[in-house]
Amino acid sequence: MEKSKMGRPPMEPSKRRSKVMRIRLNEAERKWLEREARRSGLTLSAVIREKLKKGE
Repeated sequence: MEKSKMGRPPMEPSKRRSKVMRIRLNEAERKWLEREARRSGLTLSAVIREKLKKGE
């Protein structure tokens, strides 16, 4: 009996996020980004990505 595959389909290689960048923040910056993430319902990474795109 062949087992069917379940779960998420594979993502296109061009859309994968595999690079990690570490940055240093002071406490106020970290709290601001975390508040923005909670307020918007996005992940912290998504908020940072959006802020970078907007140039904030």
